[in-house]
Amino acid sequence: MRHLTDEERELVTFMLGSVAALPKDALVEPMADGEMRSLRFVSDREDRKFGAELSRITFVDSDGVAVSATVKRISSDSFSSFDIFKADFSPLKRIPPISEMKISN
Repeated sequence: MRHLTDEERELVTFMLGSVAALPKDALVEPMADGEMRSLRFVSDREDRKFGAELSRITFVDSDGVAVSATVKRISSDSFSSFDIFKADFSPLKRIPPISEMKISN
C-alpha cells in the first residue's frame, strides 16, 4: 500500500476535474497488469467492485504506443481504480505532461 506519486496524483486530479474530489490521503495498491501501472484504490468497503467510469484520457507513451487511462469509482465518496491500458500491453514508460493528453468524460 502506498500514496499516489506526484505524477499520478496530478493526472488523476486533472482527469476528475470538477466531477469528483480525490482524497488527499488516498492509498493505492499496484495491480498485476504487466507494469502498465494500473492502481486499485484501497477502501474499507466490503462491496469491492470495479466501479463506474468517471473519466478517460488518452496519450502516447514515449515509445509511440497509444495509452488509455481511466478513473473508476464505487460510489460518490469511494474510488475503485486508476486503470492504465497500453495498446501493445508493454510496460508504461512515462506519464507525459497534461498538455499532451486528450480527455473525455
